[in-house]
Amino acid sequence: MIRIKLNGKEEEIESNISISDLLKKQKIKLEGVFIGYNQSIVRQTQLNEIILKNGDALEIIRITAGG
Repeated sequence: MIRIKLNGKEEEIESNISISDLLKKQKIKLEGVFIGYNQSIVRQTQLNEIILKNGDALEIIRITAGG
């Protein structure tokens, strides 16, 4: 297990998991979502490549439209 910050909250998650796999486990759809990883925006094409490590910070930002 590793500890990361997910949207500003400490979370304990399984080790050796990609951002993509974590999003699937959290049931987060990628449509209208930006992912911040250690203060950088991650392209959706990179989500499978990045394996989360202890101490990483992940921000999930959902774009919403209003009127």
